[in-house]
Amino acid sequence: LIDFPLWRNLVADIYIGKAIYHCDRKEFQMAIKYLNAMDELLGGEMPETIQRERVSRAYSKVAHQAFQNNKKHALAWIERGLVYLPDDDLLNNLKDYYSKY
Repeated sequence: LIDFPLWRNLVADIYIGKAIYHCDRKEFQMAIKYLNAMDELLGGEMPETIQRERVSRAYSKVAHQAFQNNKKHALAWIERGLVYLPDDDLLNNLKDYYSKY
């Protein structure tokens, strides 16, 4: 079923939802697991059926957590999010902010 775009996009959307859920619960390792699964599933393509704000939120929360320990890891998470949303204001502003520190 994953070979069909509709199902693939649905599973990717579920992964994003789970990543956000685990970020909100401060379970960042689980959030990372779901973002990695989403990356593997989508391969850098952003389907129109997925809400961009949710993707931006998930990547920005994981990046913010990573910034607490390592600036390079935070920037790497921002870059991963920008693959899907190159014009996203939140991710671009965080990239600028993290680059300054």
